[in-house]
Amino acid sequence: MTHSAIQLHHAGRHVVVVDDAAYSPGQAHERGPRRLAGRGIDTLSAKELFYDWVRTIECAHTFHDTHADPAVPPGVRL
Repeated sequence: MTHSAIQLHHAGRHVVVVDDAAYSPGQAHERGPRRLAGRGIDTLSAKELFYDWVRTIECAHTFHDTHADPAVPPGVRL
């Protein structure tokens, strides 16, 4: 995740990494987001991404009404 994000950033892309959807084993998991932050690459959670996409409570309700059975991981409440 880190290497791909850094390469895209160097290529001039605006990169945002969903940190709770990316994983590296052991201590590498904590180092990756630190390296990204040091290069100005944004990170956010899946929940933050969801709310950025729907923007309003009304849109969130519409999403839930039209997607009755979204696969939501245990412990996540959108």
